[in-house]
Amino acid sequence: MCIALPGRIRSVRDVDGTPVAMTDFDGVMRETNLLFVPEAKPGDLVIAHSGFAVRLVPAHREELRPTGDGSAR
Repeated sequence: MCIALPGRIRSVRDVDGTPVAMTDFDGVMRETNLLFVPEAKPGDLVIAHSGFAVRLVPAHREELRPTGDGSAR
């Protein structure tokens, strides 16, 4: 089973021509490749899978982001 997680981009840098973000996944910081969503910027919420951001979450949908306890934020 594959799981994609929402994360908040904190910073973006260029690595050999590819944008890479430091992304906050509920307090856990991970590098996330932005190859599929190069328009992403700090503050954006993305859906990430296997180290790649695969989709931007529209601002009007952010309030529906689930938390680890099964509720929604």
